[in-house]
Amino acid sequence: MTRVNFYDSIDEIKWLFFDVGSTLVDESKVYEDRLKRIAELSSLTYEQIYEYVISYYKENQKGDLEVAKKFGVELPKWKSQYERLYADTKDCLKKLSRIYKIGVIANQLLGTSERLENLGIRKYIDLVIASAEE
Repeated sequence: MTRVNFYDSIDEIKWLFFDVGSTLVDESKVYEDRLKRIAELSSLTYEQIYEYVISYYKENQKGDLEVAKKFGVELPKWKSQYERLYADTKDCLKKLSRIYKIGVIANQLLGTSERLENLGIRKYIDLVIASAEE
């Protein structure tokens, strides 16, 4: 039996792939805005909507979508302007891109590459594959 040393095999890694939402980009303000708009449309409080959403997520369902359906409201549009980088995202990608090729594979809206550019991190990413664009 041949034993592979972890440190020998790590040298063979050429690419690192990341998701966007809740990985590189903090989307919490976008979700907060979306839930507040669902609350307004449904005449419930934000807190009530939030509790429903969490219960759906615990069942491995898309909480915001399911709550909008439950209360018969249109799912509010995603407001990308509320997306923010996590504090260490840029520095992490900058350092990693010196060693590895960096890719993004994500369930994202059209314009993902442009949004990453606007967030100041596209220059560290070699490949962007977003579901809406593929």
